[in-house]
Amino acid sequence: VCNQYASVGFYEGIVELCLATAGDQDNQNVALHLTLTGEELGEQLLVARRHCYTCITNTLNNLLAMSQGASGIHNNAGVKVSSAAEAEKQLTAMLQFCYKSTDEVFHVFLYEWLIGNGLVNRLLEIRSSYLEPYLRRAAKQPDNLPILDIMWKYYE
Repeated sequence: VCNQYASVGFYEGIVELCLATAGDQDNQNVALHLTLTGEELGEQLLVARRHCYTCITNTLNNLLAMSQGASGIHNNAGVKVSSAAEAEKQLTAMLQFCYKSTDEVFHVFLYEWLIGNGLVNRLLEIRSSYLEPYLRRAAKQPDNLPILDIMWKYYE
């Protein structure tokens, strides 16, 4: 279904569908508790939610690659755009829609995706009540120098 949505440029539908499916997988929001506390009991619910989010990040990955002018990328998410500029526009619109989500577990997944793809400036543009707590939790992890650098920029 996600590929079909992507093929017609219905990126908001991809986000809505995946977030609804993730919520249905974990209707008691156990994954949020696990994300906030680091506990492992019930981790299969967190894994199930993250699996639902993968369709979103696959689409974001394709849009990002196309926005950077990648040629010959394997477009397994069904994304269709006519130019790098259009891909950038669609990527930005999809991210803006993602930022509006009230699914805190998804926000953590999205922040990790942004950081992993070197999109720290986009991360710092987010105005969400979830970002600062995420950065504070991540800063407590070992090997956290990149997060500390992001926090410095966040508070700047």
